[in-house]
Order: sequence, then structure tokens, then C-alpha cells
Amino acid sequence: MGILRGLASLILELAIIAGLLYLLVVVNITQRLEDPELYHAAFTETDAYGRIYDEVLVDAEFQDQSLDLLGGVGLETRQAVGVLRDVMPPAYLQEQTEANVNRFTGFLSNDRETLDLYLELQEPLDRVEAVVVDRAVQVITELEIEEPSTATLECTADSVESLADDLAGEFAGLSAGQIPESVPSLESLDEDCRRQEFDNWIGQVVSSPELDSETARIVEDERGDLRESFIEGDTRAFLEKAAAPLIGPVIDDSLEALRQDLQIDDRLDLLDVVADSFDNITRPDIDREAASLRDTLSAASGPGRIVAFLVVIVGSLLLAAIHVPNLTSMLRWPGLTLIFGGGASLVTGFVLNSLIPGWFIVFVSNSSSDSTTAFINLAADLVESLARQFTGGFIPGAVIVLVIGAVLFGASYFADRLRTVAGGAPSGSGTNDQG
Repeated sequence: MGILRGLASLILELAIIAGLLYLLVVVNITQRLEDPELYHAAFTETDAYGRIYDEVLVDAEFQDQSLDLLGGVGLETRQAVGVLRDVMPPAYLQEQTEANVNRFTGFLSNDRETLDLYLELQEPLDRVEAVVVDRAVQVITELEIEEPSTATLECTADSVESLADDLAGEFAGLSAGQIPESVPSLESLDEDCRRQEFDNWIGQVVSSPELDSETARIVEDERGDLRESFIEGDTRAFLEKAAAPLIGPVIDDSLEALRQDLQIDDRLDLLDVVADSFDNITRPDIDREAASLRDTLSAASGPGRIVAFLVVIVGSLLLAAIHVPNLTSMLRWPGLTLIFGGGASLVTGFVLNSLIPGWFIVFVSNSSSDSTTAFINLAADLVESLARQFTGGFIPGAVIVLVIGAVLFGASYFADRLRTVAGGAPSGSGTNDQG
């Protein structure tokens, strides 16, 4: 009987400890995966929204993507980041991110049937043209003006043609989304010449081989608005008037091409983007894996949690029952088992909280070799923070179990006195203490 009792005690103790590890560590993690506040906290902790502008978008390797988002208009990196901040402000990024987090956690908790992650781009895309044109005009007002080597040139056919060729080149650049670094001064011709030769000059610009038919048509349509600043010799004002109509079509074409890849209402499906980024992953694959993850988490925090809870409670009662009528052993062994289980859970939680974030950093770094350095650093910091959030929160539960175990273990030393007070025989009489 002693051997059987010892063997049964060992089995029950291991089962209780396993149940506590499952409840305090595994279930804790699965439940935290469904908590949107933990995701929000990670984004705030890493300053993700600010770093997108301050680190990721200023990275030289991100210039091509920035050009697409700016409607094909080439701006200096810092200027481009300023435009993107106006088009997609941090508040917008936070709103979109939190909405996707809520959709993701809602899916995991079975509040949503399907996993849908997307960005609503209609509002920022509608702002692109106005913001980009405004910034381009601002840049133009700060351009270097190439002053003529002499006060003015003679009003000859050659000088008019030379100025027409120069400005035709600038118009062609603007119509391609290129912002000039400097422009020739209109004051290379005197005011009388500019007034007399404007029609001739703009005719030569329109017929220049450097301009395509659409750009030539735009310049011709803007003839009336360009005349005044041309005659006044105000080069910056002249280019400002030309910038919006010339840059506008570039932006429209770029946005139209971008919108062709979007869903209705300018919605960008992020899961489709992920599927398109990998040769061996399709959207159905993602949907299947997401459903599998949800089912696993549901089983772990649902039936699995109930089974583990029953194992701990029933196992503790059976462990006490094995040592009936020895009250000391009935209290001591369940108490010790709870102490070991709570301690093991506490140690396991600390180990996971220390190691898993580092593993995730290595995984992100190795799987994002094609991404920019700034993006990898941000992703690594974000994943590390998320991993710490998910593997945290185990301390209160483990401490409660330790306290309960300590109380039972401590009470076992007063079992005889308790039994005497209750009018029974001492716990050690007639029965040996078995463990």
C-alpha cells in the first residue's frame, strides 16, 4: 500500500504541476494574444508611428516607394517625408493600425468570421494632389535663379529662341514630375522685349520637340495666366503658375495606376499584399493558417483551460484523499505540489519572457533581408515588444498559487494542534507519513 500510495502521489503531483504550467503560462499567452490593448501598447512603446516618418521613410532605399505615394513627383527626401506626413498623418496611421488590430483580435476571439486586414486609402489619396502641388510650388519659390551674365540680352530671334529652349526643358521636366534645381531668369530679356515677343516665345515653347503633345497643350491653355508674370520678369511666379497644371496630370496618372491595384473605395488588402510578396504563399493558404491558429487558440483557452483547471482541483483533492486520515500529509503534499507548480510556472514565465523576444528579433532579421535597414529595426523592436507583452502577465497567477501552497504547507505543521482542538487523535497516530 505504501508503494502504491507513493506512486499515485507522484503521478498526481506531476499532473497538478503540468496543469498549473498550462493554466498559468500557456492559457495566459493565448488569452493575451486576443487582447487588443497589448498590441496598442507595443506600438506606443516603440514609437512606431513617429519612427515611420523619422527613420523608415527617410531611408534612401525607400525612395521608390515614396515616389509612388507622392504621385510620381520627385521631391528631396526630407521634403517628401513632410508631404507624406501631411497626406498620411500619424493620427491616420494609428487609426488604421488600431482598426486592423481590433479586426485581428476579433477574429482570434471568434467575434469575426473571417480575417480581414486592410488600409482605407481613399482619404489620403484624395489629399495627394493638393499637398504635393503645394509643396512643389513652395520648392519652386526657393529655387536658384540663374541670372544672366550681362544685364540683359539683345532682343534678337536667337535670344528669344534660347530662352524658349531653356524654359521648354523646365516645362518638360515638370510634366514628368521632376522639380528643377535652378531655372534661367526671365530677366535675360528686357521688359519691352518680353512684352513684344511673348506670343512668339510661347509659340516656340509649344512647338519644342522636348514637349509631348499633352504638355504642349497644357502650356498653350495656360498662355493667358503665364503672360503677366512673363512680362513682369518674375521667374518664380511664372513657374508657380505653370507648376500646378503641369504636375497635376502626372499625379493623376500615378494615382490612377495605384488605384487599379486597390479594391473598391480605395481599400488596400494587406493579406493580398503578403500573398503577392511570396512565391510559395497564396491567399487561401493565409486564410487556412489563420483559421488553424484561431482554432488552436480557442481550444487552448476553452476546453484546454477547463481540463487543466479540473486536473489541478481534482488532482489536489485526490492527493489529499490518498493520505487520509493523516491530516499533516493531507495538507503538506498538496501544499508542496502547489508551491512547486507555482514556482515552475514563475520560472518558465520568466525564461519565456526573456528568450522569446530575442528569438523573434532573429527571425525578423533573417526573414526581412530584402527590406530596408530602418524598416527591419522598427519591425524587430515592435516584434520584441509584442513578444514581451504576450509572455508577460504570468506573475499574479503564479504568486497566488504559491501563496495557497505556502498556506497549506505551513498549516500542515499545526495539523496536530488543529486536530486536538477539534477533539480528534493526533494525525501521526496509527498512520505513517507517506509521500
